[in-house]
Amino acid sequence: SAKEALKIIRKRLHLNPNQHGWRTIGYTLTLLEALTKNCGKIVHLQLAHKDFLKELKG
Repeated sequence: SAKEALKIIRKRLHLNPNQHGWRTIGYTLTLLEALTKNCGKIVHLQLAHKDFLKELKG
């Protein structure tokens, strides 16, 4: 589901770049961009949810 996919994306964005590499984070951001462009309203609603935005900010 969209909720599970975004949970994994959040986890990947919070990885230590020195341990896992900046490339992993870059690919994750590219995936997030592709999801926003190609997926439907369910993904957009999950992306706009307060919890997701707070976690990206923090």
